[in-house]
Amino acid sequence: MQSFKASDKTEAKFSRVFAAVMDAIDSDQGEMYDGAFEAAPLGDVLWELDRSPLARAIPKDLFRTIFYVVDEYFQRPGTFEFYLDVFRVIFGDSVSVTFTVPAPGHLFINVNVLEIETFNAVFRQIVGDAYVNSNWVDHSGNQIVFQVPQGPKTEEQFDRIMAELATAGIYTVANLSFGP
Repeated sequence: MQSFKASDKTEAKFSRVFAAVMDAIDSDQGEMYDGAFEAAPLGDVLWELDRSPLARAIPKDLFRTIFYVVDEYFQRPGTFEFYLDVFRVIFGDSVSVTFTVPAPGHLFINVNVLEIETFNAVFRQIVGDAYVNSNWVDHSGNQIVFQVPQGPKTEEQFDRIMAELATAGIYTVANLSFGP
């Protein structure tokens, strides 16, 4: 805490009394803010309130994982590093990205997704008057798991993301492919 008057002994006593409490509050506040702007619940709120250009362009589960990187777009638009950061968050660290500049003002981006996500297969049935979700299992009782590429599942979703990321005055074409 900064003193109003450095030579005031009463103020110094008062500051010492509350120093430990203020240090604890500062520490807790620092922990709260670390990662708060990257938290998925914040992405949920922004999506629900339609407070981002991408909010209705892509599904909620995808938006909540990438919203904070896209918001950095306004700090460094259209740089290769920005596109790489966004694609790594969306598709994983092993994504392969190739940039080609065939002419001034033209940018071609080829994105090859290598990582996959897995999730348990579930089905819904009506039991009595309620829906009940159950896991799908095979004849041996093993859980059935689906594998899909990480990130957007359709070319349309990818195109919507790229429409928001494209820099004005740069003709940007992005191609999405999956696999090695």
